[in-house]
Amino acid sequence: MVLVIELIESYEKFAKNLNVSNYTLFLSVLLVLLYKYTNQEELIVGSTTVGRENSDVYNLIGTFVNNIVIDAKMRNNQAFKDFVKYIHSQVVDDLAHQAYPYDLLVKKLSNLNGSYKNSLFDVSFTYQNANKESYTIDNTNIQVLDIYSNTAKFNLLLEIRPKDFVFSFEYNSNLFKEETIKNLLEHYLFVLSQVYKDDCVLIDDIDIITEKEYALLEKFNSTSDTINEDTFVSIFETEVKNNPDNIALICDDKTLTYNELNKKANSLAHYLIKNGIGANDIVCIMTNRSFETICWVF
Repeated sequence: MVLVIELIESYEKFAKNLNVSNYTLFLSVLLVLLYKYTNQEELIVGSTTVGRENSDVYNLIGTFVNNIVIDAKMRNNQAFKDFVKYIHSQVVDDLAHQAYPYDLLVKKLSNLNGSYKNSLFDVSFTYQNANKESYTIDNTNIQVLDIYSNTAKFNLLLEIRPKDFVFSFEYNSNLFKEETIKNLLEHYLFVLSQVYKDDCVLIDDIDIITEKEYALLEKFNSTSDTINEDTFVSIFETEVKNNPDNIALICDDKTLTYNELNKKANSLAHYLIKNGIGANDIVCIMTNRSFETICWVF
């Protein structure tokens, strides 16, 4: 836990040196990560505000939460320290208009383009830097508790709670697997560590592939063994000769041996030749997922 505390404090000091808020720093890293994943030059991320900028509602009980929308233009040749200052200006401008009801904004924009959307963004970011507080009403102590839900509010939500030393993703399980989100969080922290080491790094030079993943890629792409330079067709024909009864294809609950697949491919070839198709002629095909699809390959 001590290491985590020191890590959070080092990033907060880093944000201070950049003259931006902790919120802006962590949001900027998320935008860089999304850019690396999607290669989209315009990214829209939502964020929640407390909605109590007016002192008249400070002591009122109720929900005043509102959403702001950050519209980021990505440039791969921009240094991170310049990008984070650009995002800072975007956030300041958005917060100046945070009193405008988000639902009303969505409705008006939907009316303008003639289509209805219930949200302007699919990815959200939250930075919870407030301490948990206890309250007393009529001599009764009230404690604020976290609420855990199985329903994702957005397709993807990154929540950072520095007081609890928590980085977490909430996600739509219909779109993402748990393993994907774990990798996403690992990549987020990896990007964060890179910009911390060098705030002048260009966005284009920021990497999302970790050393562990590079080692795995090298293992998969290893070419130390002898490379078989035979054609695909000749390799297939050798397999037909040596192991004719081995299973070559499985489709649903059906199987096809190498010998059976070879006969089907030869039958199709003879049919094409009979109809005037020769070497280097182009033949268009349209087929469903089936054995016949593979036959066309040969």
